[in-house]
Amino acid sequence: MSSRGGLRACRVTVKVVAIRDVGSLSNPVVQVLVEDSYFRTSDVKEKAEDGLITFDQGHSFDVKDEKSAEVRVAVAGKTSMGMRKVLGSIKPLRVADLLETDPDRTLEPEWYDIVAKEGKKSSVGKVLLHVVAARAPPQQPIKLFIGSWNVGNAPPPDDLSPWLPKGTDHELIAIGSQECEYQPRSGYATCMEDWVAAIKAHFAPHYKVVKGTTRGQMRLVVLVLETSQKAITDVTSTSEATGIGHVIANKGAVSVSLKFWDTSFCFVNSHLAAHEGHCQTRNDNYREVVRNMHPGLSSIDLLSQFRHVFWMGDLNYRLAFPGSAHAGQGGPMDGDDDSSGDEDSSSNGSGLGSSSRLESLNEEGGTNGSGSKGARVMHRSVSSSGSGGSGGGSRSGSGRKLNEMDRKMVSMGGSAKERKEAEKAVRMALHQSIVEKIDQGDFTELLKNDELQREIREGRAFYKFCEAPIDFAPTFKVLRDELRQYNPKRLPAWCDRVLWRSLPGCDLTCTRYTSAPNILTGDHKPVLAEFDVTTYALPVTMDPSEEAVQLLQLSKGHSDKDDMRWHLHFTDLKGHNLLSADANGLSDPYIRFVGPNLFKSFQTKKCYKTLNPVWGADDVPAIVLEHQSLHYYEKDYLLAAVFDHDKTNKDDPLGFAAIPLADLVKATWEQSSQPVSFRVEVTYKGLPAGELDGSFRLFWAVNKLSEGKCAQM
Repeated sequence: MSSRGGLRACRVTVKVVAIRDVGSLSNPVVQVLVEDSYFRTSDVKEKAEDGLITFDQGHSFDVKDEKSAEVRVAVAGKTSMGMRKVLGSIKPLRVADLLETDPDRTLEPEWYDIVAKEGKKSSVGKVLLHVVAARAPPQQPIKLFIGSWNVGNAPPPDDLSPWLPKGTDHELIAIGSQECEYQPRSGYATCMEDWVAAIKAHFAPHYKVVKGTTRGQMRLVVLVLETSQKAITDVTSTSEATGIGHVIANKGAVSVSLKFWDTSFCFVNSHLAAHEGHCQTRNDNYREVVRNMHPGLSSIDLLSQFRHVFWMGDLNYRLAFPGSAHAGQGGPMDGDDDSSGDEDSSSNGSGLGSSSRLESLNEEGGTNGSGSKGARVMHRSVSSSGSGGSGGGSRSGSGRKLNEMDRKMVSMGGSAKERKEAEKAVRMALHQSIVEKIDQGDFTELLKNDELQREIREGRAFYKFCEAPIDFAPTFKVLRDELRQYNPKRLPAWCDRVLWRSLPGCDLTCTRYTSAPNILTGDHKPVLAEFDVTTYALPVTMDPSEEAVQLLQLSKGHSDKDDMRWHLHFTDLKGHNLLSADANGLSDPYIRFVGPNLFKSFQTKKCYKTLNPVWGADDVPAIVLEHQSLHYYEKDYLLAAVFDHDKTNKDDPLGFAAIPLADLVKATWEQSSQPVSFRVEVTYKGLPAGELDGSFRLFWAVNKLSEGKCAQM
């Protein structure tokens, strides 16, 4: 396989954010030309009432001659008479000047005047662009720092160094906080402003804030080392409330996504449902966040579109001991806690015996008995959260004693007061035994009963997420202003976690995972994790080695003016065990391929009444790739969204997948005539939802979908 060397390429990234004040121009497009490379935004038909038209579309260009290259941007559209015309263009931006731009300006887009083509000096509109020029290494190892803390709605200490590093060289830092609402210091209007200022001051002067976002009492701040600012593009943020009515933001998640060169990251900070006995609600919170929160591409879930997803927060998973009435989805053990009144006091009473159930993946669940499409079943047979257990169950002496006491409490008669006293005795004994294990540093035995590790292992939540080994004491619930003394009204637990999930072929290493016990102001201890990741700047224009491969594939009759592209052709494509969306237990599936690496979105034909669809070569259109460089796709993915067709209602998503292209590119370099096989898992709401497999190949041909070269600028 051919490979580019270690030379630093000059990279220009242009993101078209929006245009305004363009009068009656309809169906506007923005055209960007850098040397002989061209990008055109997709049509946007709607205009906001304030005249702002939003695109949020971008492209990266490899520059051959950085001294003479310019970035040229024009705006075109249809007049009131329906004629296509170029409204005007901005003053060309010299790449050499952009390379010398003050790095402080690289994180924010700027408005540029659109000047009429006729040479008039007056502006005929404005375009909001984020333009970054940098010399990008083909690959760059970077360090990441992730921190999470439930602040407990108390002002943080002046010194955060027991938790956050000082004088660090991490290229990216993401700090998530929950229950972060306190009286801001003088000079700050809101707690968010105060919190961001405290984070900035701690890492000053060598870090800049990429993005700070908030919802309710959840905050997320992402920073970048100032020498790496030009590597950052495509910054977005979003949030999801999972609290009361899925509107109240006391629980939920916030996220920030970005690219470091061409490696995409998504940071999620969440606060999931509290209290023992609510494991299933926490699982549901996770699924809701994955389903509804769409940073970056709105048509693909966050787990499929980013190379790396880091999920931090007060996830609130507790310790659930085998054999007790409180294992799995049982009732609370916080009988004396004044905040436990809203807990579900029911218990499954089944311990951790073997059982299974059908669990709906949609809240609607079930059917309406009418056999209509309105009944969204979408179910999968999975094990109950109360089954399976953790590590086969502990059989320590204290565990046997507690189980005997538990059974005695359940079977005893007497008054409600006597039963409550017996429950208190069981609670205190269990709490004491846990604290003894903590004091001995025996975390392994306790972690066998950790809900989160069990749910990941059983595939009920945080599917395919990873976590580094835990070698620190439970972070909850500690007494404030104490180094490590646990509140006897709550069982200690590792509520605060840092997890990650990477696409196949995207590796990282967690080099540190621990807590910060010397932070004393809250009832949670902060956690932190550090990572080593390799990032890539993928070439988007051809080099001589690629031209030789492409010449071998050229068809006769083309001209130099033709728009030549790589085309991806499926020779066969199948789905296996997809979700059922209809009352008959079946679906009418089709697949939509999307992403910025495609010339446009492409869609298969529809299959009907099946969970195992089969598409032949004629059922899937040739997919035209956006970039001419084959090197670009060596580390890229084809993003697939699987839908159920509905004649009367909106089509329902059945799942998402990312198909690696590395093997396909390798076969193309080797000029193999055989299609390349693949098999990938489909997920929906972060859980397994079937598989896709098939075979495909690449060929170099004229792009018949192109509308031709850009208008004269």
